[in-house]
Amino acid sequence: IASAALTAAAASATSRVPTPAEVLGFEPGSERRLMDYGELTGYLQRLDAASDRIEMRQVGVSPLGRPMYVAFISAPANLARLDELRAVNRRLALDPEIPEGERETLLAGARVFVMQTLSMHSGEVAPSQALPISAHALATTEDPAVLGQLADVVLMVVPSHNPDGMDMVVEHYRKYLGTPYEGSSLPGVYHRYVGHDNNRDFVALTQEDTRVISRLYSTEWYPQVLVEKHQMGSTGPRYYVPPNH
Repeated sequence: IASAALTAAAASATSRVPTPAEVLGFEPGSERRLMDYGELTGYLQRLDAASDRIEMRQVGVSPLGRPMYVAFISAPANLARLDELRAVNRRLALDPEIPEGERETLLAGARVFVMQTLSMHSGEVAPSQALPISAHALATTEDPAVLGQLADVVLMVVPSHNPDGMDMVVEHYRKYLGTPYEGSSLPGVYHRYVGHDNNRDFVALTQEDTRVISRLYSTEWYPQVLVEKHQMGSTGPRYYVPPNH
């Protein structure tokens, strides 16, 4: 009886979580449809309100003033002690003098943090456009294997590494949809100050969006895994691993 009640409660909770299509009006990835940054973050905020597996936090602003967020996706018990887990991560990352017994205690209560930043190059639309699908799946799944992963891992997702460029690219695509210029490249750069080379700014950290993301992994959360999700081109995948320099 107790098991049936829990199953019913879980089913009721997931039924209240809106799908991307219900909020956006189309299924992400549909032909000739792109969501803009406001629609993307608006959907994630709806998930935050409906699911106890997702927590959105604003972490800064873009060079053109758009709010930048991290979506934390994990088991509810982990999100309930998110700031405690952050403090543990910082201690483990920075303190080489932790006594062995205390270190083992910290590790036992710690979680693995996996950070993803999406679509730094805004013409590579796929990662940001796909996020609502994966976020909804993680918010509603009852797969025991995935639930086990959420218990062990805190996923940190930056919905768009370059919010300003995302809106530039989407606005351009929508403007010329149904014309001979549909699908053309943006006739300009998608970052106000550094153009396509916004990834090179991690050398000098001159841009606010770059500094926001650098703070997340360098001085604030110390994730054990960092993945910058681009979009594969026609020549196949490319992989880069540390040391970054």
